[in-house]
Amino acid sequence: KNLMLFWNKFLKKNKKKNLIKLRNAFVLAKNLKYNHGGKADNKYFFHTLRVASMILFWSKKEVKSDLLVLALLHNCLETTKIKDQFIENLFGKKIIDEINLLTVNRKNQWDKIYKANYYKKIINSSKNTRIVKVFDKLDNLFVLNKNPNPKIKIKYLAEVKKYIIPIVKKDVSLLLNYFEKLIDDTHL
Repeated sequence: KNLMLFWNKFLKKNKKKNLIKLRNAFVLAKNLKYNHGGKADNKYFFHTLRVASMILFWSKKEVKSDLLVLALLHNCLETTKIKDQFIENLFGKKIIDEINLLTVNRKNQWDKIYKANYYKKIINSSKNTRIVKVFDKLDNLFVLNKNPNPKIKIKYLAEVKKYIIPIVKKDVSLLLNYFEKLIDDTHL
């Protein structure tokens, strides 16, 4: 049902020519072999689908297929064994560059200097990259309560407050109150 809603909403807002690129990204994302958190989990595709769907439903106007392609593939380098060149051949240099910007080095993810540089690059990148990061974090906030480690939750919420809220203010200000309320409602 959610897949039908996604495609119907996209078709209402977009020209048919954008459909081929998005369909290719969708099929690729759905068929990737994800490894998230040290375990194989093909359900991870639904995270990327939720990110793309939230972007699509949030927008009041046409959503370019490149933004949705980026949303569907934003974690592919981090969570699969797919190669940069394959993505670049299918979707172009801009998309793979944006995916590379969004890819987190998990070994350094809590290092303050790494994190500051990571977000500096995102803030100075394309609006598409920033929007995908915002909706990626939004989706992650919904599942943060499942994380059993309170220290990780505290770090995660601090990261969202420090780096994501300024991007929300800049690019998706209509979501600011929602984001702030969601952060406040997240139980540690």
